Amino acid sequence: MRSLGRSASFFASTSILVLAGLIAVLGATDKAIKLLHDFPFSISASWELWEVKLLTLIAVFIYAFFKFGWAMRQLNYCSIMLGSIGSSDNVTGNDRERAKNVANVTTIASAHTNRGSRAYSFGLALLASTLTVVF
Repeated sequence: MRSLGRSASFFASTSILVLAGLIAVLGATDKAIKLLHDFPFSISASWELWEVKLLTLIAVFIYAFFKFGWAMRQLNYCSIMLGSIGSSDNVTGNDRERAKNVANVTTIASAHTNRGSRAYSFGLALLASTLTVVF
């Protein structure tokens, strides 16, 4: 449980760093375009397309941050719920019900972690397409 929480925490904090970088690039568009203009694989596009791609990247990483943040919260709930289950010496029907609830919350947490990971993959693909666009 701790390992899952740490990975979600790592990706959530990394999302914040990526967002800070993207917002900085959005503020320094002229310098970024001059830098990308020297790349041999860049193509010409409009200023509006560049900004739309950057804003889309920002939206994708905001989504990833919230997905990982929610997964962290769900994993904390799992840890608390797991602690409420009795020892293995005397398992009751109530303990089995609690274990099912823990499994359900863990499933929700893993779904949000998966969606955050997919957002990262989509964001990296979009980043590659953004780097090829220059005026």
